[in-house]
Amino acid sequence: MNKLQILEEVVNVFDASQVNYAIGGSLLLYFYGIVDDFNDIDVLVKREDFEKACMLLLNMGKQVAIEYSELYCTKQIARFVINAVSIDVMAEFCINYELGKYVMQFSKPADYFLINDKKVALSSLSQWE
Repeated sequence: MNKLQILEEVVNVFDASQVNYAIGGSLLLYFYGIVDDFNDIDVLVKREDFEKACMLLLNMGKQVAIEYSELYCTKQIARFVINAVSIDVMAEFCINYELGKYVMQFSKPADYFLINDKKVALSSLSQWE
């Protein structure tokens, strides 16, 4: 399976379980044609959906450790691998920078992208540029 097929499976499971999510990171940039490829699947979820999203992803693959980085201050983050595709699920995504912290609160999708007639929720492009 390729990365987009894995994404489609994740979206189907999240939609069936009513997990509020939006795609971010390099995959979001890929959907908008800004980059030619993407490394992994970054999924933003509401804080109250974090545990449910993790359990669903654990049923689909395995959880792996995340290396600590002083760049990030995300409140809740977990990494999963499904068929060799890395998926990071995050609530209250946060980046440290010289002026303080940038916290990306997820409330609702900003847009959608279609994959095989399946709507994939996207986070705001302006938050990732």
